Amino acid sequence: MSDAEPMATGGEREEDEEYVNPSKGSIGLRAKKFLASKTAGSALGQKLINSLLGPKSQRIVSALTGIACELRGKKDAKSAQNDLYKIATKFRILVKDKKLNRENTKDLEEPLHRLGVKILDALSKKKINNESVQKIHKAVEMVRKTVSKKMKDHMQEKNFKKLQNLFDIYGDVKFLNIMLNEEKYATEKKDLYENLSLVLKEQMVELEKLRSDARLKVCEAYQCKNPSLRADGKFKGSKFCAFHHREWYDKRILDPKLFYFVEENEASAWLSTHLRNLPGSENKEFGDALKGVQPITIFNFLRTERAYQTLDRGLRQRRAEIIIRKYLTAGVKNFINVDKKMLEEMHKAMDQSDHRTEERADEYPRRQSIVYGATPKDLFSKVSSQAMERLDVVFKKSFLGSTEHEQYKNMVTLPESLVKLAKEQACSPCKI
Repeated sequence: MSDAEPMATGGEREEDEEYVNPSKGSIGLRAKKFLASKTAGSALGQKLINSLLGPKSQRIVSALTGIACELRGKKDAKSAQNDLYKIATKFRILVKDKKLNRENTKDLEEPLHRLGVKILDALSKKKINNESVQKIHKAVEMVRKTVSKKMKDHMQEKNFKKLQNLFDIYGDVKFLNIMLNEEKYATEKKDLYENLSLVLKEQMVELEKLRSDARLKVCEAYQCKNPSLRADGKFKGSKFCAFHHREWYDKRILDPKLFYFVEENEASAWLSTHLRNLPGSENKEFGDALKGVQPITIFNFLRTERAYQTLDRGLRQRRAEIIIRKYLTAGVKNFINVDKKMLEEMHKAMDQSDHRTEERADEYPRRQSIVYGATPKDLFSKVSSQAMERLDVVFKKSFLGSTEHEQYKNMVTLPESLVKLAKEQACSPCKI
């Protein structure tokens, strides 16, 4: 009987580290597994763990062993540390001999990725709640299930039990809670996070994405609880979720109207840029429609008039006087040249609004006076409609299809990756 084949007292072969089941691989592979078993706890076994945990790995492993010691006792904790090195070495051998490769471990990628993201997230925080600990434990169990299924054919039963024991110890809820929340392990926890963040780069990218999502505001559509969208390449992001963004912007892209580009700030900036850069020859082309007025002047009037409509009634008279002096007085530089009859009606409405103020008792200072007979909100509505008709000619013939219009569309068009999300996002019926 050789040293490599010890026999049990009943005449049966006793499972031991030196014995390798002939059915588990080639002679060369079995020899490497034998070597792995003999170097457990040695520099070779530790080197693999060090490459994962990075600098200060010994202190990190010591902390993990210390926690295991608290929960399982010194003997089991030390045994688990040795088994950790040993199993890591065996994994490495299987990878080098192509028994484990990207193709046959594909089903491991998702659970390992998910666990990595959760661990990094937990390590980055000072403390996590019990629900988060439970989620990490659940992720560990998912990894255990997949790894166990994959490794059962490559390990002796005794070593397979040791693998399960590692999951039992290091994936235990109590162990995770101590490691992630106990103040005395804060330094090791910080070191582990810094080291793993360098090794698990894909998981760090995913974690940053999740953090970015968490910072996003909720979609502004009525009663929608989906997150708003972040920027993605040319896409500038949105105050809406994918579903409502597409609902809001598709009509603006597929059927653009001048009203959108006057009313909305993001769209108006592109139209303003285009109008400011129009060459003089194009202004002459639209001469009849514009009646000699620069298109940017009409645009500025329309934007000012929209702002006027949102003013509190007590502020309207003063703003109306400014608008009239700047845009609606014959002879001034920015006169938009509207019909005299409209101007007369507008001045008459101004004269009829006496702008009388009365005091009243109210606990809020801003409400202690109310303006009666205020300048009407629709004071400039007819003038504005005529101005819109004029500018619409330039909008359709010059702006649509221009560089500025294309840039606007690129900024608000959903990327392909979000088109699918827009279709999938469930949301209660709502209006924007």
